[in-house]
Amino acid sequence: MNVSGEVFVDNISDFDNTTDNCDDDCKSKIWGFWIEGVAVPCIALFGIFGNLACVFVFNHKSVDLKPSFSNILKCLSIYDMALLMGVLILYGFPNISMTYKMSVAPYTTPIILPLTQVALTGSVYSVVVVATERYFNICKPFHKNLGTVCEGFGYVSLVVIFSFIYNITKFMEFETVYEREDPGDTNSTLIAKMKVTSLRRDPVYHTAYVFCNTIV
Repeated sequence: MNVSGEVFVDNISDFDNTTDNCDDDCKSKIWGFWIEGVAVPCIALFGIFGNLACVFVFNHKSVDLKPSFSNILKCLSIYDMALLMGVLILYGFPNISMTYKMSVAPYTTPIILPLTQVALTGSVYSVVVVATERYFNICKPFHKNLGTVCEGFGYVSLVVIFSFIYNITKFMEFETVYEREDPGDTNSTLIAKMKVTSLRRDPVYHTAYVFCNTIV
């Protein structure tokens, strides 16, 4: 379980006394806040700015890199930034703000989660592409390959297309639903919640996805 930053900050002056009297669930909430609400956002922001700096460096004309290699590295940096932003939105913001967790997350998570998976896949295969490009450039410099197509954008396009196709079903695993605050009262306030779809609960789909994930 997580604890929001707003609730935690209200009681931070009593932190020492609170931890002494906490049960396991309470301590889990506190550690969840410090790890997901403080450490994760700090590391994610550091990584985002670091990758942004890399994009500017790779894009600078004074850097002596082949255009194809430079473009692939920029693609890797962009995927890493997207992944870190996804982690920040999925895990950091809900722990910092209860308002975000209750009012915004149910709408954004069904979209941000699959996009983060796309970024993760793109990041992994961008590393594979970097190794492939280096192999052809060093071991077979006169052989034509995807690295020579549009200054490396042949590889980049392949990674982008594959990342979306491979994770297309992720966009169908979660949905936003509305439930009554009091199920027995038809006049009670509607609350937005994130819910798994029937596809996500399908054991055949789950087995197939795990199998494909293990192979690919």
